[in-house]
Amino acid sequence: MVQEPQQQLAHSATTLRSRIRSLAFKAAAPIGALALTIGAFALAPTGSEAGTADHLMCGFKVAPRTQTVSIDPYLASAGVTYDDVVAAMAPWNNLYQRYHGFPIFAPHYGEWQDADILLTAQGSSRTWVHTSCAPGYVQRGNNHSIVFLGAQDAWRNQTMLSHELGHTLGFADHGNGDASTGHIGYKPCGNYIGVMSYCTSPQSWFLDFNVAGSLVDGQLIRDYWLP
Repeated sequence: MVQEPQQQLAHSATTLRSRIRSLAFKAAAPIGALALTIGAFALAPTGSEAGTADHLMCGFKVAPRTQTVSIDPYLASAGVTYDDVVAAMAPWNNLYQRYHGFPIFAPHYGEWQDADILLTAQGSSRTWVHTSCAPGYVQRGNNHSIVFLGAQDAWRNQTMLSHELGHTLGFADHGNGDASTGHIGYKPCGNYIGVMSYCTSPQSWFLDFNVAGSLVDGQLIRDYWLP
């Protein structure tokens, strides 16, 4: 979820729960294992671009290299661990490695301001992502994005970590109805099946094979740096 600060903090827990109701976790293979399993299937040429630009918050895309992530060592209040963050990076890394030859995320072990992305449990009681797509965003050091993991959302932070990391790559929220208030570049679910959609359950995140009439994460990542 990407929101401007003043709008984000005004959201109620009821609204938050309704937006992720379709993401209620069911018995299924872990996301990382699912990504590895479906990785055995190749995307066939589509004859057209996947339309990645149509699924971004703004014109922002990260540079074509691994993005370093400074991980707050004090994440317990947000209901996640360091290992949870690394696990959430894995399915993104698998697809970027496959299509571009390098992982897109890696932990940063130096000063937080030297990382491309800051992930922290401090600064906000709610979970949201602040990026350069937001009006008035003030970049500190090299941080082009800040992932705030709030204690009030500790009950869902582990499940949604991969989704929040997607915002740091510029990908927008996708959902049904008019829920664009407080979101930047909000998109309808449409034919997109993937991690950035509130209409998609985790079992269908990071698909990497053709689904008739649909756009999946493998296609978006494959075509990410196309003009």
